Amino acid sequence: MLWIMEDFAVWSSGKDWNERNFLTLLDYYNETIVKPRFVNVPDSVGDADETKRMWDKWYPMLTQSYDLSWSFCVQDGMTPADVPNEADVVFVGGTMEWKLRNLTMWTDAFDRVHVGAINSLKNLLRCKELGAESCDGTGWFRGPKMTDTLHRYFKIQSGEEKLPEQLQLCLR
Repeated sequence: MLWIMEDFAVWSSGKDWNERNFLTLLDYYNETIVKPRFVNVPDSVGDADETKRMWDKWYPMLTQSYDLSWSFCVQDGMTPADVPNEADVVFVGGTMEWKLRNLTMWTDAFDRVHVGAINSLKNLLRCKELGAESCDGTGWFRGPKMTDTLHRYFKIQSGEEKLPEQLQLCLR
């Protein structure tokens, strides 16, 4: 599965977002046979109003040049009414506390939901249980403990391992 969302990675590293690099990446994927599942329209991490303005600026330009699926990144305080009708995917961003507290609202309201920055077995299982299409987390490959946890998730999903009782209680 491939999706393109470079805003958070750039923001979290303290670098400036590079419009040219973003468009070069889109040019590449626009011409390949294997397309990303979606591309996140540029947003402003943590700023709901600026994210809406950026959608209004970028979405029309991007859809004129690229035949790809587009996600809208929701931020703290947003509701389903804030999501543009044209969005193919709702990308649940925002702070972890807000994201997890409101996750059901997004999965109930939209068929295609991606959840960002999910870096624990409990949260990964919760996203799956609520029907999120996909999620990401930069922490999964930061050492053997995290990789082992990701392998455990796959074993639980395949039925090879039972869900621990304490996680069953957390997911209710």
